[in-house]
Amino acid sequence: MNAKRTLLVAVVIIVLIAAGASLVYAQSRLASADRDARSLAGSWIINITPAPETGVPPFVNYSAMTKDGRLISSNDAGHTSVGEWSRTAGNQFAVTFMGSEVSDDQTTPYKVRSTVELSQDGEEFTGPFITEVFDADGNVIFTITGTIQATRIHVEPLD
Repeated sequence: MNAKRTLLVAVVIIVLIAAGASLVYAQSRLASADRDARSLAGSWIINITPAPETGVPPFVNYSAMTKDGRLISSNDAGHTSVGEWSRTAGNQFAVTFMGSEVSDDQTTPYKVRSTVELSQDGEEFTGPFITEVFDADGNVIFTITGTIQATRIHVEPLD
């Protein structure tokens, strides 16, 4: 009788440990999904509005940001760029990326820096930016400032 009771207690303990481990795993996955929703990881449509005095019209960028802080971006003018992003505090992030424009057989590099704030639901971010445009020697020849407003891209099933 004592052996049966010991076996029953052991089985109950094993079941409780397995249930606890499953609960911890489920909570960990939910916390991870929640963290991802509160990060810049994902794909974005970014509306860029340069300051009026720059003379640059508004345009759209498309960016993909990875969980490990990488960024790949392109726009309708054919510019592609790569960079990094990182959380600075709460829902605020620093973003830096670089690219170049090629025209008349001349390559003009640029660097964009921004501080953005992610909305509470993780679906949008906004903030100011500064673009520095460089000459061949790496000197800043002019800057463009403005604001950005981004909207997260989601999968839209065909049917």
